[in-house]
Amino acid sequence: MTYRRLNLAVFTLSIWLAAAAAFTSSFARGFQLYHPQGVAYFVAGCHIISAAFCLVVWLKSVTPSPRPISGQYLPRLVRGIVGSFWAVFPATSETSSISSSGSA
Repeated sequence: MTYRRLNLAVFTLSIWLAAAAAFTSSFARGFQLYHPQGVAYFVAGCHIISAAFCLVVWLKSVTPSPRPISGQYLPRLVRGIVGSFWAVFPATSETSSISSSGSA
């Protein structure tokens, strides 16, 4: 069993870090953090490979959507993102104890 949300989180993080490594001057207010630019591209490439690996693992662990949009992973992704944000908010107005759904 893989942790699907964790794979998507590492994918997103790796893409962000690849962009930060490739475009350091934009992320660091004009400072060049990597003196030979090749090092920055090597680090960005490592993060891109990591992101691709996590995306492939996620695609292998998730079944595609049912008909009429079979084979599309986007509805599952959107439903999961919306569900994750929705779970952040408390289920009831009672916040002093843990509710039956597990939210505080």
